[in-house]
Amino acid sequence: MDVAEPAPAEGNTTAMEEDRSASVPLGYYDCVGVVTHKGRALSSGHYQGFVKNEKGSEGEWLQYDDDEVIPRTEADIKNLHGGGDWDTAYLVIYKTRFSLP
Repeated sequence: MDVAEPAPAEGNTTAMEEDRSASVPLGYYDCVGVVTHKGRALSSGHYQGFVKNEKGSEGEWLQYDDDEVIPRTEADIKNLHGGGDWDTAYLVIYKTRFSLP
């Protein structure tokens, strides 16, 4: 999962932003972790962690559910749409990518 820093609308840049954009490439980030909450209220329910396994195969994630570790795919992470009794992303962790796609 890739996220690119949005470009400012045309004509809405300051001199400082223009200087910065001339010397710094556009920022790219990879999602490497998600903390979710499953339940109808923050005071009750269940929290879980999902972490991208950078030493594993491409697109492999690990789900940490108490003392159980479950292999997951990137598609599983993209399906964390939340609401009601489904996992809702509570905290998303990104890592800077130093090489462009």
